[in-house]
Amino acid sequence: MEALTARDHNQPLSIQKVDIPEPGADDVIIKVVAAGLTPGVVKMVNAGRSHLPTTVGHEAAGVVSAVGSNVTNVATGDRVRLHPILSCRNCQLCLQGQDQMCDSAAIMGFASFSPRKELYEKYHDGTVAEFVRAPSWLVDHLPTDVSFETGAKLHDLATAARAIKLARLPDNATIVLTAPTGAMGALSLRVAEKFGIGKIVLVGRSKERMDMVRQFATVPTEIYHVSNEDSGNQNVVKELVALAPEGIDAIIDYLPSGNLISKLLPAMSSGGVLVHYGGNPNLIQVPLVAVMAKCWTIIGARAHTREDAKECLQWLSSGEVAIDDLITHRFKASEVDKMLQLMDSRDEHMLLTVLNIEAPAVV
Repeated sequence: MEALTARDHNQPLSIQKVDIPEPGADDVIIKVVAAGLTPGVVKMVNAGRSHLPTTVGHEAAGVVSAVGSNVTNVATGDRVRLHPILSCRNCQLCLQGQDQMCDSAAIMGFASFSPRKELYEKYHDGTVAEFVRAPSWLVDHLPTDVSFETGAKLHDLATAARAIKLARLPDNATIVLTAPTGAMGALSLRVAEKFGIGKIVLVGRSKERMDMVRQFATVPTEIYHVSNEDSGNQNVVKELVALAPEGIDAIIDYLPSGNLISKLLPAMSSGGVLVHYGGNPNLIQVPLVAVMAKCWTIIGARAHTREDAKECLQWLSSGEVAIDDLITHRFKASEVDKMLQLMDSRDEHMLLTVLNIEAPAVV
């Protein structure tokens, strides 16, 4: 079969011929119908967090083509989506529902984040391929009223939901979203109503793109434009407070770089929560005494829990939440190079992107 592979650090991803995977006793083989790909996968490969060589991609939905001898939860021909976050299922964190923090935590087709890598070594291959092998306990039935494309992108939706949950918001809260014009920002806007949020302030550099994503909001949304993240603007706090005089209860930070968060943080109310998901290597330039005096909580997080994903699947199936309209770009498998180029250049405003795999018939 053909698969999008990473073969070495700092080398371009490429389509390669690889063997069709065979199921172990506890495995499921999924014929991929729709897959997702994010810019982060290249960063993980270059950072040395990914197994090499490997098939990349961690988002997928499709049809079961084969199952192992011990598998009872799905059968050949079932519509399914993959939950790609590996965990041991037995440690204290897993038993407490914090499985994404497990010492074996890793994301198939993406990266390993923890010291124990046995599961990742076994299931490192990802989803931008005709078939993917996964442990049966990470395969969910996909309701017929949820499309394969939506099923593939549920991963991002659940991550946005996890970010908001971690903020522990009061009713009618006001939050700030940084880097709001990408997939995570748009999805956070879409699910805000589910968490009783009263107002959102978008903080970003492109007024045009913030105006575009604001249409996806389910609650009142303001825009705060920054011309340059490192401009040294001394009025950020004053101007943000003017937009949110009721107080800022949380900042959901998706910024992958820059020092903007250090300028925004002093605008947060006492008892506020900063949730960081951007993977920003920069230091926060805020004195600890300010954190103490204002009783702030700063939380770093990645991905989402198994229960987050199941909850989002229920929202999608019931029609409480819809994300199909957030899919701005669809590509054929033969267009994967174009997809990667657009992600890297950012010439087009991409929210959710889907790769429709031209796979052979179910085997």
